[in-house]
Amino acid sequence: MKRVSRISLLAVVAASAMILAACGQKSNCSGISFGGTTSGGAGSSSGGVSSNGSVCGAGSNNSGGPVSDYVYYMEGNTLIGAGLAGGSLAPLPGFVSPNLGLGTAADMTIVSKKFLYEPWIPSGGVVGIQGFVIDKTNGAISPVPGNPIAPTTTAIDSIAADPLGRFLYVGDHSTATINAFTVDSTTGALTPTSFSPFQLSGGASLSVLTVDGTGKYLYASDTKSGFGVVYGFTIDQFSGDLTPIAGSPWGLDLFFVQADPTGKYLMGTDAFGGVTVVTIQQGTGILTTATSFATTNPPYALAIPPNGNFVYTFAVDNKTHPLPVEGFQIDSTGNLTALTGSPFTTLPGMFAGKFDQDGTALFGLNTTGGVQVFVVDPATGAMTANVAPIATVATYFAPTN
Repeated sequence: MKRVSRISLLAVVAASAMILAACGQKSNCSGISFGGTTSGGAGSSSGGVSSNGSVCGAGSNNSGGPVSDYVYYMEGNTLIGAGLAGGSLAPLPGFVSPNLGLGTAADMTIVSKKFLYEPWIPSGGVVGIQGFVIDKTNGAISPVPGNPIAPTTTAIDSIAADPLGRFLYVGDHSTATINAFTVDSTTGALTPTSFSPFQLSGGASLSVLTVDGTGKYLYASDTKSGFGVVYGFTIDQFSGDLTPIAGSPWGLDLFFVQADPTGKYLMGTDAFGGVTVVTIQQGTGILTTATSFATTNPPYALAIPPNGNFVYTFAVDNKTHPLPVEGFQIDSTGNLTALTGSPFTTLPGMFAGKFDQDGTALFGLNTTGGVQVFVVDPATGAMTANVAPIATVATYFAPTN
């Protein structure tokens, strides 16, 4: 079968970002109010994109109301906070962006709904992790103690946390190392584990890190020289240190990997233009049976909601424009069945998406780099796009509720 080219999210978005920046398009609205009664279409089941116009100005569908979700995203070198409230998604009023200086973000994650972390590669100085505490009353952020945290790596670009919020892991593709930290549950401060960093064998080129739903195992995809393998580690439940799993690495040729919330499966975009579902052996973390399922378009990323019942894939065309999202139901044996209406051609195309923690909102970036949200029915997996996107040029993002 024909191999599929792998595309990083940053490279995919870059072309759109440059075009939009040249046009001078930038978000300048802040229409969310707090403490009111929720109204509008956030939970509406009618299909299609809202016809009420932009989230800014006249014709806006912003009806105010309490915030159900926050989403944080990078616009150039600026970290911005936004809120989903009353059927409207908009930048937070009065949000103060931290001074990160010149540099490049590399992914972003939120731990325990209250700590935001992002690998940060400055244009000069020490590579490190930017960490912030989230104020859930208004979405404001403040630095965690010791911020920025500087691991002993040079090009950190992947990040993952265990589902209980105890440990944080960052990968460095240039040195093939994984740094491990314990997370202070009160302050968000990070402390390196006793034996961090952990060296991967064979000069690996890390792509994506993911922790299984039980918090016992960490998996890392490696695409060095165009051939993908997957590394697996057992997580010490007290210290957070890593120990290679027997048989690791496995020659599964997967790029974007994500473990499902049940801890039963590891899923990844594969070299043949589909999704591979790999069984995780309970009690050992060993990867066993691998089954590939075809998708309409070759995906480069995927997202699994917290209930573990569905998987959604993301693909781009030869001009790096996002194609319609595809959705599949996951049965108890790991088989995938396309959802009704998939690919979702009536919805805007979306770059790689991330779910909020209750699985009712899927956030992503649209063709122009704007922040988009789909409302998801957790029972059926159906999606609607009744919320106008934020017009911006974003790269990395992370949502929380």
